[in-house]
Amino acid sequence: MKDGITARVGRFFLGCDTLYICDDDALNLLGALHYSAVRRQDGWELSMSSADRAQAQLLLSESGSDYSVLRRSGLPALCSRFSHRPGIPTGAVLACLLAAMLSHFIWTLDVAPRDGQERDAELEQSLLDGVRALGCTEGAFIPTLDLFEVCSAYLAENSLVSWMSIDIEGTAAQLRYTKTAYRDGKIDDSMPSNVIATREGVVEYVNTGAGEAAVGDGDNIAAGQLLISGALENKNTGVVRYTHARGSVIAHTQHVLTAEAPLAISVREYGSIARDIKFSLFGHSLHLLRHTPHTDASYELEHSSGRLTLPGGIVLPITIDTDSYCYYTIHSRERSLEEAARAAEAQITAMLHREIGESEVLSRADEGFLESRAEGDVYILRTTVHCLEDVAEVVPLPVMDDGR
Repeated sequence: MKDGITARVGRFFLGCDTLYICDDDALNLLGALHYSAVRRQDGWELSMSSADRAQAQLLLSESGSDYSVLRRSGLPALCSRFSHRPGIPTGAVLACLLAAMLSHFIWTLDVAPRDGQERDAELEQSLLDGVRALGCTEGAFIPTLDLFEVCSAYLAENSLVSWMSIDIEGTAAQLRYTKTAYRDGKIDDSMPSNVIATREGVVEYVNTGAGEAAVGDGDNIAAGQLLISGALENKNTGVVRYTHARGSVIAHTQHVLTAEAPLAISVREYGSIARDIKFSLFGHSLHLLRHTPHTDASYELEHSSGRLTLPGGIVLPITIDTDSYCYYTIHSRERSLEEAARAAEAQITAMLHREIGESEVLSRADEGFLESRAEGDVYILRTTVHCLEDVAEVVPLPVMDDGR
């Protein structure tokens, strides 16, 4: 029966040593000690704790019996070994102290936009230079930094960033920012404008907020047609006044969507995975595992990066970068008509969400059929949707410099 965890832990702390004696009479001298004996060739192997082994050596030496220590294991043997090599425990203590001390300094400074926004390399470099000038730089002592003050001081001087924060994780400082959003492509409310139709349909009703309605209920409209005019003419004087037209025009519209799903598809079959592991410390890299991808093979590359963390949450300035190469081969297979229909339906659902959004759907008609082509049969799903939607779009109204 295997020993339990308690017995193994006990043997580690008490030690588990093995003696070899040749004389059977010497075995009688050890009767008061706790040991287990196993016959080996012409002698005995005795397993006992470190304390009993020391007592046994003393008794055997006094009696003049021959013996030998075959092995020593456990904590007492480890301490005895280190007592003759003081550099090992001293180095371990110094390494722990150094790691604990280094964890209070910033060793890496990274920057990334918030919530998956597009990166701006020039702005990020300016951001790094700015916070470094304010004291948040590599080698800075973290407890002395007022990160809120650093962010406030930078935002007060830079209008290109509307929000920023500095998050400290171990020895890494992560700068997060939000770029200032401008109204590019939007029409100022003070600018003259018209309201036109985004697509053709039949007007259900017009809700005019400003301007003069150019269409009425039941009118047929075409894409780009004027719906609400921002040019208001005084009937008495004939003077034209320009305003920012706004409003909503709800119309019956029709959308015809088509999705194609070929019956013959390509399927990836994944095989081996190879990894390239690299350690980075202060700008220097060391490969633990190196892999050169096969030029004639297809693979997917997955990259992961993380910091080396010691027990106790001490994050070291060591970055571990892992590139995983997932090799695959491509096989062709024929899918059933039901599978193709489900794939086409998924495409139609995405199109409806993209084109119609929250508009009210009045009716929907689907038509599915197979079409033979040179590359193989294709399942085609054609969907006709009638809905009520707001077709109004505000566009700038060009005005002459003389006011005409």
